[in-house]
Amino acid sequence: TPADEDDPWWSPDGTLIGFSSGRGHQSDLWTMDATGGSVKQLTNDGAVDGQPRWSPDGKRIAFYSFRNPARGYLWVANADGSGATAVLEKLFPAVADQECAGGFPGGWYPDGQHILYRGSWGAGSALQICSVKADGQDLSSLYKENSVMATFPALSPDASKIAFVTNTDGNDEIYVMDANGSNPLRVTNDDGRDEWPVWSPDGKWIAFSSDRDGDFEIYIVRLDGSGLKKLTDNTVADTAPAWSP
Repeated sequence: TPADEDDPWWSPDGTLIGFSSGRGHQSDLWTMDATGGSVKQLTNDGAVDGQPRWSPDGKRIAFYSFRNPARGYLWVANADGSGATAVLEKLFPAVADQECAGGFPGGWYPDGQHILYRGSWGAGSALQICSVKADGQDLSSLYKENSVMATFPALSPDASKIAFVTNTDGNDEIYVMDANGSNPLRVTNDDGRDEWPVWSPDGKWIAFSSDRDGDFEIYIVRLDGSGLKKLTDNTVADTAPAWSP
C-alpha cells in the first residue's frame, strides 16, 4: 500500500504476521496470513500503535500505544484487538523519571504471563530493560546504566538469555546477557549502529539490522560474534527483522 508498514512479527504457529500500518491515517495494528492475504485491522483508536508481540498461546498481544501516555506505553489486548488495557497503569502517572516507566515490548516469556520490555528512567536520560506481568504485577528492572540507552530486548527461545542493544560503548552495539540481567557480553563491534536483534528458533543465531555499510541492512551473527553474514544489499533501509517459528 502507499502507507508505511512496519514492526512485522510472526504468530506462534507461523500462520499470521502482525504489523503496524498507517493505511488508516494513523499507525494501527493489523494482521495478515503468512502469504500476505486476509488483512485485518486490530486497533483503531486515533493514536499510534505498534510493535505487536503475541503471547505463546496466541491468545493475546502486547504492543506499544500512545493513546494515554500517563498510563504508560505498554498495552495488552486480546488477539483480535479487543479488551486493550494498560499494563503499567499502576505506575500512574507512568512518566520517565520512574523506574521501568514507558514500555516498548520485546516479547513474552514462555509462561505466557510476563512481558520483556524497554523502559525508561532518570527523567528520560536513560533507557533500561525490564519485565512485568501482563496484569502489572511483579515489575523487575533487569539492566540499566546511568545515561545509557538500553533498547530492543529479545528473549532467547529457552528464556535463559536476553539480547539487547546498548550504547554504553559510544554507539549502538548488540549484547547478550543472562535472563536475570547479569553477565552482559558484547556480540557486535562496529562503528555503525547495530539494532533490532532477534533470535533464531534454535537460539544459535541473532538476526539484526545495521547501517555499517552506509544504510540499514539485515545481518546474522553467532552469539560469540562469529559467522557474521549480510543477508540484504540494496539502497534502502532494511530493519526490524523477525524470525519465523
